Amino acid sequence: KEPLNIIICENLMDANKVIGGMLKAHLTPEEQTWFDANIGLVEASIGRMVPVQTDEMKDGEPMRVCVESYGFLPVDRDAFKGEIPQLRGMVPFSPFDFYLTRKLYVHNMGHATCAYLGDILGLEYIYESIDKDEVYILVRNAMQESAQALSKKYGVDLNDIMNHISDLLFRFTNAALKDTCKRVG
Repeated sequence: KEPLNIIICENLMDANKVIGGMLKAHLTPEEQTWFDANIGLVEASIGRMVPVQTDEMKDGEPMRVCVESYGFLPVDRDAFKGEIPQLRGMVPFSPFDFYLTRKLYVHNMGHATCAYLGDILGLEYIYESIDKDEVYILVRNAMQESAQALSKKYGVDLNDIMNHISDLLFRFTNAALKDTCKRVG
């Protein structure tokens, strides 16, 4: 009898609408009304990086996935039905568009810029690219410009976004991810 909230961990704009449409296509109008009142389709912004899975990481379990230690999951606070559960690392936020935009124009853009520049320099891995001073400066400055625009548009403290950028730049140096410039670019 309690509402059901489904956290959608998919890097897709309007994932809640896409999945909601797919589910409601199989429901009667009466069931759709009940669904809208009782089911929360909660978008999330995934920021955790996954390294290439080695046999050692899988440890005999082919479906096992190891991830970096980053442990925050921003979610759309306004999409919950009923009480918002307290889950470790979950960050309910409104307007959630801020996190989706930050993911695209800070994280993904910075990652891609690093990859493009690394590719131009003939480097194989992201960690090799970000290790070059000239790449680091260009990537950081591009991310800072996005941060300034996001801060102004959403009224979020610029220092908070800059701390996120510092964390991302550090995470790009993780050689264990074995993330290639070709894949990211």
